[in-house]
This record gives sequence, structure tokens and C-alpha cells, in this order.
Amino acid sequence: MNYKKILLLLTVSSFYLVANESNIVNSTYQKLIYELNITDDKVVNIGAFTDVLIPIKREERRDVCRKVLETYETKNPKVAYHAANCLIYNGYKESAIPLFTKYIYNGYNKKYFNGRIGYGWVHASNWYKIDEKILKQMVNGMDFYEWIKKEISTEVLQHSSNYSTEAISAVLKKLLQEKLTTNPMSKDDKTLLKECSNIKINIENFSCTFDKKDKVLKSCYENNVSSNKLLVCND
Repeated sequence: MNYKKILLLLTVSSFYLVANESNIVNSTYQKLIYELNITDDKVVNIGAFTDVLIPIKREERRDVCRKVLETYETKNPKVAYHAANCLIYNGYKESAIPLFTKYIYNGYNKKYFNGRIGYGWVHASNWYKIDEKILKQMVNGMDFYEWIKKEISTEVLQHSSNYSTEAISAVLKKLLQEKLTTNPMSKDDKTLLKECSNIKINIENFSCTFDKKDKVLKSCYENNVSSNKLLVCND
């Protein structure tokens, strides 16, 4: 058999393999949507994500869940949420974390999840039939809920142009509180905080104005010039 025939056979084989995988993804997607028994405000059969997807390959699960997420992201956020969980539990956090982050900071968490968007992360072993040991392995022993919250904070700061100033300020406030818990404010910083009326706070690679009256961070912006000082007085 000459080189051209071998190349032709490989090309045809690859075509049929891709086509077969595409058919599996499409047929599984249709079956999953049917089994989920979706209504206007909820997913009736959460277990379908496990029952329908277990027989197929991990990469095919990824493609099915991405398709569900993209289809229902705004159409039915609860469905998209479960699809994002499907992605993260199969090792595709890069496709899931942005959706969680968006829902938390665009008001969907309160509107569609009653402020309990993390419920599925706490009860993953029951909802999605995932062994607790596997969850621990996925996040190097961390508490899974806390790990996702950390990933969400990282997403906001690493892609700050995708999020509102309120979201950035909220994340930086949490980081500041954590920092002060482990590294209490110095005597000089306490004096500055008391006497200065125009304070800038440096946290991570961001700088923010600190509103002393409301005790909130405002006008946060990315600052590529690193500073060792937590507080700076701009009076």
C-alpha cells in the first residue's frame, strides 16, 4: 500500500471518528435535556447529569455540558448552573468558574438561587454522586466550597475588565479582611487610618480609595506598580 492510500485511509478514519463523537454528543445532549425534565423555574431530575453522562467519555461529557450551559445561560440559569457543576466535577473549571462568577455578581444568585448558589458545591456528593475523597483530591485537600470561592475571586481579579467595579471592590474587601486577620494592621497604619482623610489601600495588584465614613473600598483600579505599603495617605 503506497503512502497516498495510507494517508487517505487515515483521513477517512479520522473523519468518521470525529463524526461519531459529534453524533454521540448530540444524541446524549438530546437525551439529557429530555431526562432533566426542565420546567420554567427548575431542573426536576438533577440525577440525569450523572445517569446519562456516565457511559460516555470525559471529553464528550465536557462537550455535552458546554452545550447545555451555552443554551441555557440566560434562558434558564438553573439548568446552566448544573451544567457548570458538571464541567467542574469533570475537571473543566475554566468553563465553569466564569459562569458562577457572573451569576454571583450580576444578581442571578439572589434572583434565581435565593442567595444559595453554593448549595450544589456543599452537597455535590449527594446531588451528583461524587465520592468525597475524589472531591478532596481535585482541590488538593481543601474544602471544596472554599476552593470554588477562591477560584471565583481569582477569576474577578485576573479578568477584571469582564466585571463591574462593585464586583472587584467586593473581592478586594474580602481579601483585605483575610489579610488583616493573619497580619494585623501596624501601629503606623492605625495612626494613618485615624488621621488621614484621603486614604489609598493597596491589595494584590490593585489600588482603591477607602471611604472612611461608609468603610468601603471605592474606585478600585489595577495598578502595575507594586507597593509594599498597605495604606497610603493622599492628603
